[in-house]
Amino acid sequence: MWWTEELAVYPIRAGLLEDAAPRLPTPPPATPPQKSPGEALRSSAAPRRAEDRREVEAATQPLVKPGDHPISSCLCVAQCPGYARHLFDGMSPSEECGIDDLPDELLQQILSLLSADEAVKTCVLSRRWRHLWKSTDILRVAFSTERWKSSDEFKKFVNHLVLLRGISPLRELDLRFNARRYEDVVHDGGSDPYQCVMLWVMYAVMCRVQVLKIHNLDQIDIEVYKGMPLVSPHLTKIELSGIELKNCFLNFSSCPALKELYFTKNCGFDSVYEILSRYEVSDDSESVLLGGLTEAENLKLIAGPNIFIFRSDLRWCPLFSKLKCLLLNEWCLASNFSALACILEHSPVLQKLTLKISKESKSMVELETEENDNPLWKPAAISEHLKVVKVHCKEVDEGVYKIGKWLSTLDIKVIIKQRKQSPKLSA
Repeated sequence: MWWTEELAVYPIRAGLLEDAAPRLPTPPPATPPQKSPGEALRSSAAPRRAEDRREVEAATQPLVKPGDHPISSCLCVAQCPGYARHLFDGMSPSEECGIDDLPDELLQQILSLLSADEAVKTCVLSRRWRHLWKSTDILRVAFSTERWKSSDEFKKFVNHLVLLRGISPLRELDLRFNARRYEDVVHDGGSDPYQCVMLWVMYAVMCRVQVLKIHNLDQIDIEVYKGMPLVSPHLTKIELSGIELKNCFLNFSSCPALKELYFTKNCGFDSVYEILSRYEVSDDSESVLLGGLTEAENLKLIAGPNIFIFRSDLRWCPLFSKLKCLLLNEWCLASNFSALACILEHSPVLQKLTLKISKESKSMVELETEENDNPLWKPAAISEHLKVVKVHCKEVDEGVYKIGKWLSTLDIKVIIKQRKQSPKLSA
């Protein structure tokens, strides 16, 4: 500290000496006698060296010693342009270098790559960084037992985070919950880390979030409770995994800008049957899932053989006025291709259609066409831009042949791409 304060005084002391020294007029010097060049050089060398030493000693002599007057020392340190008086004051522009020279937009992009707790830590770097984390448009929140001591600590941090961040626009909210060990659950006292998930989602909706991701790798599913509908004109993409979905959250009709919707890794649909029965009784002309995808331009609808939620939606199929690229799997082939025919009829600008057929499609297509004596469904009208349909399959069987034959009746060219399996895998 002695040397720091002493160094801080030096430049100010030198300036004070220059300003305080009186500038009196001096008479013109007398003309010295003429000397030879060699004599003049030898006679002036020694006095010049002595004068230089005196100037250096005067400049380096502290005006006020650090121990003599504490207030004077503090004033000198405060006036020094290279010092930060407080933690968040920051350095002067002349002292900043490196990453501080980058614009705010680029720094915000760098912060968006960090998790929320790591981004908040940058507020102690300088005054400029103090509030920079609040304006990042990507919020990544992750819970893991390695990072957080307890669920209560994690929830307290996120609640304070959204409170201090305010309603700054948010482009993406990424919530991730890693798997917890049994001893961590016992040590945590049974506290639920997912208790405030829907509150954080609603906060993101208030911030006009566009991309919502909730990934749960824990064995305990996150329950989205009944009575909290998702209403947002800005949401374009939703990714959910390990989520127990309830009634209102399944209805995406209040998200007109939604283009991509992904359900992965054991998403629960316990209330699907209740929703379907309610729509059947009331005869409401509103779809459950497809109604929120009417503005989509690229759409992938993949479902297992026992999932009938899409087929139920097709009873009140909306018009996909902007849909250009569509990918379906074998669920659309049921009931004599009625689902596929309905989608083609309600997609007037469709340009690209891809069908991914698994090995089990042969039995399903044959069963539907053999047990049902009704003729194959045909759409009343299809897009004039749809000229080719690509069919991806593991083997060209009777079911794939019937698909190609049905599409050919619509004057559509069929391209079949067979995915070859490795001999080691087949063995």
